Formats: sequence, C-alpha cells, structure tokens
Amino acid sequence: MKVLIRLRWTGAWCNQENLDMLNPSDDSGIVMTHLLDKAFMEASKLSPQEQDLIAGHILEELRSEKQWQHLFDESQDALSSLASEAALAEFKAGRTKDLDSE
Repeated sequence: MKVLIRLRWTGAWCNQENLDMLNPSDDSGIVMTHLLDKAFMEASKLSPQEQDLIAGHILEELRSEKQWQHLFDESQDALSSLASEAALAEFKAGRTKDLDSE
C-alpha cells in the first residue's frame, strides 16, 4: 500500500520514497533555505502534471550531481598518479626549476 504524505512547507503530496530522499534518516540537521521553500510554494500552485515535471527535473539533477561526485571521488587516486607521472616526466625532460635557490 502506497502512502502519500502532505509536505508541510508546500502543501504538496509526496510518497514515502521521495520523502526519504528529502528527509534523510541520518538526522543531518539540514534545513530548506527560504529560496527553495519559496520555489516549492510557487510550484505547489501548478497543475499536478507540471509539479511532477519539475520534481522529475530536480530529482534527476540531484541524482546526476551525486553520480558526478562519486566519479570524482573515485578518480582521485588515478588523477594523483597521473599528476606524479607528468611531474616526473617534466623533471626528466629538464623543464623544471629548483624552487630552493640557495
């Protein structure tokens, strides 16, 4: 059985899955900004189809951002290794300068 919950700040209805995304159970203390609250209030005046369209865009953007952050975090070791290799190649090619001039 799907349960819909009415969101206090927008008056919109939300299913439990989407609510979990908005309100993580880790008690992170994150609160909605006034601007985001205002945007949701305005969006709540739209038709259900338009609200779902906006919600879909927001959720997709959040998923995309999370994916990019994960990929960036996972690539740090590889990027560090590439940077070290490039620096060594620059040194071996004589294209570096000693920073300690004394």
